[in-house]
Amino acid sequence: MPLPKFLYRGDKLHKHTDGTVLTPKNNGSDPEHEDTWGDGGTYGDGGTWGKSQVNGVIQHQFEQNSYEGSAYISTTPNLDTAIKYALYGGAAEAIVYVIDTELLAQHGVTAFRVKDHATWPSCPDDDEYSLLADPPGPLPQGIVVEVRVVTAPVSDT
Repeated sequence: MPLPKFLYRGDKLHKHTDGTVLTPKNNGSDPEHEDTWGDGGTYGDGGTWGKSQVNGVIQHQFEQNSYEGSAYISTTPNLDTAIKYALYGGAAEAIVYVIDTELLAQHGVTAFRVKDHATWPSCPDDDEYSLLADPPGPLPQGIVVEVRVVTAPVSDT
């Protein structure tokens, strides 16, 4: 399946001051995860025995926020999903990064569609794409074509 034209990443208000846009939780970590079935991986989950990027993608989405070793950034082709994550926790205002997938290859970024690798994606409705920079680390600014400010709906109560 071809990549969608755009991927989106919801985030709290822009907090990066070092010039980077999107940085993995464990910046510079090894994108290959060694699946030994004792670390949350299970037989038939789509992983491979030993170290691989596929295992890294599966582990990244499986563990969600608790996986500290991830070199990946989660994105979605669904703008509403990105807005939901950006405003999660009651934020009144947040941002959504708009990533042009036609720019990924020229900037050394690989996209992994989670449902193409994980047998049981943690959040299948999100249609998550995990992005990996080469070398592992922050995603290059050149792939982001827009940063949208989003606001939470105002409650009448």
